[in-house]
Amino acid sequence: SGRASLVWTGSEFGVSWNDERDGNYEIYFASLDSSGNKIGSEKRITYSYYDSIAPSIVWTGSEFGISWSDERDGNYEIYFIRLDSTGNKIASDFRVSHALEYSSYPSLTWTGSEYGIAWQDERNEHYEIYFALLDSQGRKIGLDRRVTAHPSYNPSLIWAEGVYGVSWYDWQDGNPEIYFVRLDPSGSKIGQDIRVTQSLDGSYYPSLTWTGNEFAISWQEAED
Repeated sequence: SGRASLVWTGSEFGVSWNDERDGNYEIYFASLDSSGNKIGSEKRITYSYYDSIAPSIVWTGSEFGISWSDERDGNYEIYFIRLDSTGNKIASDFRVSHALEYSSYPSLTWTGSEYGIAWQDERNEHYEIYFALLDSQGRKIGLDRRVTAHPSYNPSLIWAEGVYGVSWYDWQDGNPEIYFVRLDPSGSKIGQDIRVTQSLDGSYYPSLTWTGNEFAISWQEAED
């Protein structure tokens, strides 16, 4: 079991993860009370019978949204599902990406009226960060937006009262560093990429949040 994603609803936690108990990785869900005790039983979300990995979960105020990377189509693509407050599926799985290559490590956020998803995508021969919008029912709005134009990995996406913030790591300056950019509500970039780290030894796997006034990022860093 791994790649867990956690969200707070205001009264309890929802957690999703990938789990190999059935012979291949599938996505599972559980509810936890405010003390971290499990409420009811775990629920299996995917039945693709190929690997489903790296979920990202959000709470809309009335239901959960989960995105993940799924191999059911012969290559990894990004999928999305809505769950009610107890973890039951509200609709069928929806395929978000159609890269026909390797789309993975999605990061999902909720704006109050729609979902934003960012992920790493290999459609241009190397991984880059892409972004898409879904309406409240999980239907795609418009086309995918390409955020980066160089090898880029593991995005973290957050909605911040009128704009999206997205962070990732890439090698554009010769070694792995953390970068950040803002996107407007349609997913278009606002300004240039901002280099966050200056470690020269390697910075990876950012996690981004919004405090209500500013962005905060944590990451993993290699040191001599």
